[in-house]
Amino acid sequence: TLTAESLEALGMGYLENRQFGLAQLTFGRVTELQDTRAASHNALGWALLNQGDAMSARAAYAKALEADPTYGKARLNLAALKCRFGDAAGARRELSVLKDMASLNGPDVDGGWKACK
Repeated sequence: TLTAESLEALGMGYLENRQFGLAQLTFGRVTELQDTRAASHNALGWALLNQGDAMSARAAYAKALEADPTYGKARLNLAALKCRFGDAAGARRELSVLKDMASLNGPDVDGGWKACK
C-alpha cells in the first residue's frame, strides 16, 4: 500500500511537472489518510490555486497552519495569495512572522509574495 509519505513525494513530482490536477488528487488523498500533514495541505492549496480555485487554496493553507502553526511554506503561500488579491498589508503581516524566506522554496511555494514584501 502507498503510505502518506510516498503519496506526498508523488504529489511533489506532479507539482514539479505542473500537473496540478494530478497533484490535487494525490494531496487530497494524503490529507484523507493523515489530516495533520501540513506539507500536504499546503501543496494541495498550491495545486488548487493553479487551477483557479483561490478560495479552496486559502482553506488548504489555513488547514496547513492549523496542523502546524510554524509551517513556513503555508504562511508564505498565504501571504502570496493575499498579495495576488490586493491585500498588501495582510501579506506583509503574514511575512513578518517568517524569519528566512529565502530558505522556503520548492515546487509547492508561490513566489507571488515578492510583489508585496
